[in-house]
Amino acid sequence: MPAVLTVVLLTLIGGYFFLSAQDYNRLGFSSFLSSISLSNIFFWTEAGYFAQASDTKPLLHTWSLAVEEQFYLVWPIFLFACLASGRKLLVISMAALGLLSFVAAVYFHRENPDMVFFLAPFRVFQFAIGGLISFLPAWKFRDRLSIIGILSVLSLFGLAAALPDDLSGFQHVVTVMLLPALLTGAFLFTAKSNVQERIFASPILKYLGERSYAIYLAHWPIIVYWNMATDYVLSPFEQAGLFVASVILGELLHQCVEKPFRLSRSASPARVLRTKFFLLAMAFMSGTLAMNVTYFNGFAKEGAANSQAISQGPLTASLGTDGVADQEGRCFMRPQDAPELYGVERCATAPVGKMPKVLVFGDSFAGDMYVALKGGFKAPYFGHYIIPGCPIESPSKVAANKNQCQAHYKNAYENVITKNRFDYVVLVANWTKVSDKDIVETKKYLESLGVKVVTVGLRPRFRERVPDILQKAGESNAARTRANVLVNQDFIKRADAMKISQGGADDYVDLMDLLCPETCDIETPNGDLIYRDDSHFTLKASSWVGREIRNSYPDLFNQSVSP
Repeated sequence: MPAVLTVVLLTLIGGYFFLSAQDYNRLGFSSFLSSISLSNIFFWTEAGYFAQASDTKPLLHTWSLAVEEQFYLVWPIFLFACLASGRKLLVISMAALGLLSFVAAVYFHRENPDMVFFLAPFRVFQFAIGGLISFLPAWKFRDRLSIIGILSVLSLFGLAAALPDDLSGFQHVVTVMLLPALLTGAFLFTAKSNVQERIFASPILKYLGERSYAIYLAHWPIIVYWNMATDYVLSPFEQAGLFVASVILGELLHQCVEKPFRLSRSASPARVLRTKFFLLAMAFMSGTLAMNVTYFNGFAKEGAANSQAISQGPLTASLGTDGVADQEGRCFMRPQDAPELYGVERCATAPVGKMPKVLVFGDSFAGDMYVALKGGFKAPYFGHYIIPGCPIESPSKVAANKNQCQAHYKNAYENVITKNRFDYVVLVANWTKVSDKDIVETKKYLESLGVKVVTVGLRPRFRERVPDILQKAGESNAARTRANVLVNQDFIKRADAMKISQGGADDYVDLMDLLCPETCDIETPNGDLIYRDDSHFTLKASSWVGREIRNSYPDLFNQSVSP
C-alpha cells in the first residue's frame, strides 16, 4: 500500500505537466480509486471503442492490482468458511467456484468482453488454479517433473508472441485467460525442483523478483509520460532506456518505501505507529489531491472548456438534426444491441421516387461520413447502418455468427441491403482492421446483388484527441505541427496500400488525399476544428468534408441506376 500511494501521488504531480485538463480530470478520479483498490471498476466503465486511449492513462496498470487486492480481501473469508467443514470440502468448493467463474467468463465474453477482462469474479478461476495446486504433493516428484516448469515458461513466451487478436467467447477465455494460468501453475508446481532453483534463483532474477512489484508500479506512468512528451513511437533505444528507468525507479521505490515500511512480527510499537502515520498521511495527500483534481475539472487551463465541449458527449451527436435519442439504438447500433432493433423504416427506407438510393454502411467512421455525404450530395436518398466498434466483415465470416458484430453484419447483408433494393452501398470503416481479401469479397457479394459499391478510404488518426492537442499547444499553428507529429503511421501506410489496390477506380474516395494533401490539417478553411476526438469529424467539419468529396468526385452517384 505505501508503494501504491507513493506512485499515485507522483503520477498526479506529473500529470499536471503532461495531460490535458480532460485527461487530468480522469486521472484524479482513477487515482482516488487506485488508492482504495477499485480502479479496475473505473477502467471497466471507461472501456470500449470510443474510450480514452490506453496510452494516455498513467494508472491503467493498477486494474490488475485492484483485482488482486479484492481477491485477498474475499478469498480468506471463503477459505475459513470451507475449512470449518474439512479439507475435502475446501478443495471441492474451490474447484466448483473456479468452474463457475470460468463458465461465466465464457458466457459473458461475447457480449461484454471488457467486463470479463476487468472484473474480479471472472478472474476467480485463475486464482483457483493456484489454490488447487497448493494441495498437490509436489515434493514427492518435483525433480522428475522439472522439465514441465521449463517448458511452461517457454510456452508462455511463445503464446505471448503468437497470440491472435480476433478471438472471442470460449476461444478467447481459454487461450488468453485459462492457458496462461495453467502454464503459470505448472511452473509454480515444480518451482522448488533443483533444476528450477538453479535457473530461476540466479542473482539477477532474484534481484528483479524482489523488486518486481515496485518496477511494475513505476513502469507504466513512465511510458505514458514519455510517449506524451515525444511521438508515441518507441525506438529500440527508447524501449531499452525506459526499461532501465523503470528498474531504477523501482529500486528507489523498493529501498525508500517498501523496505522501510515493511513490518515484521518483532517490529517495535513506535515503528508500527510511524508506519501507520505515514500511511494515513500518504492516503490523505493522495486522496486530497485526487479529489481536488476531479472537483476542479483537472485544474482546467485556458481553452480547456472549449476542448472538452467538443470532445465530450456521445458520438451520435455528430449525426446532427436526426437527433441523438432517435438514432442511438435504431440506425446507430451498439454491438450489444439486438440486430432486430435496427430501425429499417427510419434508417433504410427511401421515399417513393427518391433516386438513387444509397446506404452508408460500416463502423463509427460511417457515422460522420453519412452526415458528410448527405450534406455534400443533395439528390440521392441516404440511409445508414452504423455499427461502432465493428469493422466491416465479409459475408463468409459473418455466416458463423460468432459475436454481436457479425450478427449485425449478417442482418445487413441478408435483410437490409437485399430487401430494400439499394442502388449504392458506401463502405466506410477503419480499414487497418480489415484485409484486402475481405474488402474484395464484400464488394463482389454486393455487386452480385446488383448494387454499385463505393469505398471510402481511411482518414488520419492521431495519437491524442485533437481538441486536447489544440488546448495544450495554445494556438493553431503549434497545434497543427504537433498533430502531424502524432499522426498514426499505421493509418498512413494502410491508406497508401489502399491507394495502390483501389486508387484510380471511379468508386474509390481517397479520403487521406483530401485531408492530408501534404500535411494533415486540423481546422477547416473557416477555422472550425475538423476532429472531435482522435479521428471522428465534428458536425461542422462533416459538412465541409462532404463538399470536398463532391468537388473532387462530382460523378460519384451520377451513374445510371435502375428505377
